[in-house]
Amino acid sequence: METNPRFHLGLFTFNPYRGCYPRFHLGLVGEIIYLKQMPSIFILAPSATNLSYQRRRLNCYKPELTSTLTDMSKNNSLFHLILEISVVFPLMIAHRIFYELIGKYNSQGERDYGYLLFSGWDSMIPDVPVFIIPYLSAWLYPFVIIAVYIYSRLPSVVNFFRTIYFSFFILMLVCYSIYLLFPVFVPVQLSPSATPGFLDSLVLWTYNSTTTWNAFPSAHVAIPYFVWLVMKTVVKDISRWIYFIYFLLISLSVVFIKIHYLADILGGIIVAQVIYSYCFLPLWQSQYLLKKPLWILVGFYYSLGLIAVFLCQISGYKC
Repeated sequence: METNPRFHLGLFTFNPYRGCYPRFHLGLVGEIIYLKQMPSIFILAPSATNLSYQRRRLNCYKPELTSTLTDMSKNNSLFHLILEISVVFPLMIAHRIFYELIGKYNSQGERDYGYLLFSGWDSMIPDVPVFIIPYLSAWLYPFVIIAVYIYSRLPSVVNFFRTIYFSFFILMLVCYSIYLLFPVFVPVQLSPSATPGFLDSLVLWTYNSTTTWNAFPSAHVAIPYFVWLVMKTVVKDISRWIYFIYFLLISLSVVFIKIHYLADILGGIIVAQVIYSYCFLPLWQSQYLLKKPLWILVGFYYSLGLIAVFLCQISGYKC
């Protein structure tokens, strides 16, 4: 790195800065902040006339933000970061289709091990239709994680998305293998309501729109618990407990709308813990996926989504 580099923009010449403190201001337009650790990264921020205020504000750019921006720099552009994030769409589509196709396959067989998991505790749990709300919200959960992670300026954003997406892929493979080897059917158990309301209708719609096979382990539980373990690792303040509370809500919802057994919750927790310990953590710490070309990773996930759509079409099954 040069000891006295200069940067030019039109008629202006920018002198180097010491640490995070700017020496040149663009009046009311903004200021260029130079981060010493990152010679190729600049942040355009609104200027302030009070220098002490600026210094307090600049102190908020901690190494975590530096790490995030470094990842973005390595991937050249915001467009590449958007590509990294967009992988969530083909992954969710593929998961939905493969889940339904495996359920259809299991429904045509003769094996059902649900009787091994059903217990007296399951029959004592009442049906509470209001829990359909957290249950359905699980489909929006990935987008919330993406938004919160970026907004909170948490560390290593590219490494985070690559690692969590691949771990999710492995988690789904494990769940699908168990579904095929140990099929479990949960019969519709919701008590008929004399005057069905909106929430009851949502529960019935859920029963009719998804397979009631593939109960063990519960993917609805495994994913929030996995996210809780991940966020507990990367988030150091008290806000990380929000993810644990959401995991508890989902766990309650799957039994209160009678779409899972209690044993399915335990199964989801075990699968998530294994994937976190033996997949996410090693990849996250080694940053192994950061070394892989972007086009290979994005191409793989989008190909997975296209394959799922193709299989859904040729199967003639409404996924």
